[in-house]
Amino acid sequence: CSYNVYSQITQDNVNSGSYDGNDQYPVDDIIASGAVLIASLMPKVDWEDITPELCESVASYFKETFTSKGVTVWLRYAHEMNYYADPSVVVYPGDYAAFNQTWKDMYTATESNDMIYMFWSPNVDTDSEPIAPWWPGKEYVDIVGMDYYPEGDALPDFATAYGSFYDTYAKGYSLPFAIAETGTQLNNGAATTAQKQQWLKSIINPSEGLGDYSEYYVSCTWFEYGPPANNIDFYIVYNQTESAVLETISNTENGS
Repeated sequence: CSYNVYSQITQDNVNSGSYDGNDQYPVDDIIASGAVLIASLMPKVDWEDITPELCESVASYFKETFTSKGVTVWLRYAHEMNYYADPSVVVYPGDYAAFNQTWKDMYTATESNDMIYMFWSPNVDTDSEPIAPWWPGKEYVDIVGMDYYPEGDALPDFATAYGSFYDTYAKGYSLPFAIAETGTQLNNGAATTAQKQQWLKSIINPSEGLGDYSEYYVSCTWFEYGPPANNIDFYIVYNQTESAVLETISNTENGS
């Protein structure tokens, strides 16, 4: 199982030249869980501000805090880069070359630690937010994945949603494929429970099976967020009774 935590690289980190988790990781709970830590590390500064020295500090933090305690880390650095660099969003700068350089610096800083895996995780590929310019190259990536939130009234099958990405980056480069974020919504609001369950089953246990996609597919993380932390209710098990949670698991295991 996996434990996804979001953190940022801020101007304070740039000014100090160091990263210490910024008090955003529930360390004891992560270690006790026995799960893989998916560390979703989002830069809130210019790419050029993330120096090789700062990357070394990131690597040291995860080594000293987690991997030395037996926790495997998937470092999901600058996730959804194609989406967050869109001019209508503007969280990341839209500079492909600078991104690729800082990604390579982060890879270099972590590559000696065989318990840290660099996880390349763009958002869904579109004409306005293309993925390809953000690809740093196979030699700098350990795991690939794509985030996707389809509409609840038009849910695709696995092949339609992920097939092209999987064939290009997972099968094409013989790299593990993991879905780091997914859920479903409806017209910028919450999807129905049935729609959420249908999508969950479609991506982890479709009745027709996963076929060739099972070769590199290793993990899926549902975006279990909702109010007050998130405007849209993506919850599928949160705050449910034990019986409801067990029923959801059973239904999913039975396939769609």
